[in-house]
Amino acid sequence: MATDVFKYPRKGTQVVHIDLDPTALRRTYREELSIVCDAKVALAMLREAARAARVDGNSWSAWAKEVRGRVSAWLEDLERVSRETAVQGRLNPYHLMRLLDQHLQGDDLLVADTGYMAAWAVTVLQQKQAGRNTLRAAGSLWWAFPATFGARLAVGGKRRVFGLTGDGGIGYHLADLETALRLKTSAIQIVEQLLARF
Repeated sequence: MATDVFKYPRKGTQVVHIDLDPTALRRTYREELSIVCDAKVALAMLREAARAARVDGNSWSAWAKEVRGRVSAWLEDLERVSRETAVQGRLNPYHLMRLLDQHLQGDDLLVADTGYMAAWAVTVLQQKQAGRNTLRAAGSLWWAFPATFGARLAVGGKRRVFGLTGDGGIGYHLADLETALRLKTSAIQIVEQLLARF
């Protein structure tokens, strides 16, 4: 989902990794330079450094134009597919994500389960400002339901916490409701029901 149609850097490619989350650095690639920073701030600093070093940016203009075009096309397509409430009589997950995206604000925390839940959380929901966190499962099946309650305990009453999981995922951890009730831990759980035809 993150390798752009299964492309990856050639062996020996020098990689500069910028991430706000220090635990993400050096997790996938052995980068030459790891920078813990907000991406917008880091890119502005790199631009200033490139200008100071008199790096010719014209060689990247075609690539930058292509990237802007792809992002614009993606957002237009996302807007189009998320308008319909239902598709073939079933809830349209893109519509649900659009509603959630409109509702999320400030430093809300979102915990997303593995599979499509994680994909929708990190590709459909837009990071509108610094401070909001999205914790997504990286292969741990049906982890999000109890993790949402753990996140609520971690942040206390200062932030809103949302959990995003599927009907199968919540079934695995339904007993965690008892723990949440006993500890008086409240969090907003969004459960998408996936209907299959046999």
